[in-house]
Amino acid sequence: NINSFFSADEKVHLKKCAYTCGQSAQCSENKLRCACLKGYVDVSAVDKKPAGSICTRCNNSRPIGTDYVLLFDESKSAIKGRQAMVNFVSTFLKFIDLDNSDNRFALVQFSGLAKLTAPLAPKANMQDIMDILKQPKTQGIATNTVEALQAANDEVYALLPTNSTRPRVTILLTDGAPTSF
Repeated sequence: NINSFFSADEKVHLKKCAYTCGQSAQCSENKLRCACLKGYVDVSAVDKKPAGSICTRCNNSRPIGTDYVLLFDESKSAIKGRQAMVNFVSTFLKFIDLDNSDNRFALVQFSGLAKLTAPLAPKANMQDIMDILKQPKTQGIATNTVEALQAANDEVYALLPTNSTRPRVTILLTDGAPTSF
């Protein structure tokens, strides 16, 4: 009998985690640490707490979610840093748990002109966004940041209900100063 190899204290340890798991976490299969439930991200380390003590839905702790609009520079000068920007977007979409949360995401790609390539949708899919970004658009010479901001305003934010309480976040990924107005 395997139980004869463990003391009473060790048996208790095998049955539950050594510390209390957060509300959105459970004891891991090996019973040694807490793990956040699916759809939650562990942010315990920020407060120097044990794993699984603090789990969040990654949407600013708001059950209503957040609307994100990404402005992505496709100008010729941005080509050197393009892969780093694509990697950032991938990491960011995982962090906000786009596929499993109430967060929404839109993508505006720009160089001399700006184009909404992924509209704000109730259930945007991370893979769809990454597929768009993995296929670079024809590199324009100019960096028309003003038009990208205008596209975000006119084609995304202006279409949202004025009484919406959802937070709105615009993220600009570019290699530098605008070169076209």
